[in-house]
Amino acid sequence: MPNRDRRQGAPSGGLYCSFMRSRIHSLQASEVHKDATLQVLGCHRHLGGVGGTGSTRWIGTGIFVALSRFTIANDKADEVRSAFLQRPHLVDTAQGFLGMDVMCPIDSAAEIWLVTRWCDEESYQNWHKSHEYHESHKGIPKGLKLVPGTALVRLFRAFAT
Repeated sequence: MPNRDRRQGAPSGGLYCSFMRSRIHSLQASEVHKDATLQVLGCHRHLGGVGGTGSTRWIGTGIFVALSRFTIANDKADEVRSAFLQRPHLVDTAQGFLGMDVMCPIDSAAEIWLVTRWCDEESYQNWHKSHEYHESHKGIPKGLKLVPGTALVRLFRAFAT
């Protein structure tokens, strides 16, 4: 059985744009034929491998990725993790949103990495300027302090997975 997204019961791996979830909710990774192209409102994915190996995936138009990192200075790491687990999921319905991962290095529990994937940069920028973006950050624990100079946001264009 394919890996399923816990939030929506949808296939993981960003096989669709979030604004199309209701239309392709039942799409399963096993239903996508190898070496087929899936196009959903400008989000292109070529699934399958180079020479039939299945080891490389070409992302046709590129997926936009925002990577954020910060390090917690005080004893709030558990509260920050809890806030992410209990987040309101407002971004999940943002146009062009594909997925989000929040993680910390094994050797540094106070360092938080947030990776969001988008159909395009415009979708990310629209979300970042939205009222929902600001609402989604209301769950930040009171009194949270970051290690100075550790906050970082980098923007990427993914071209293969």
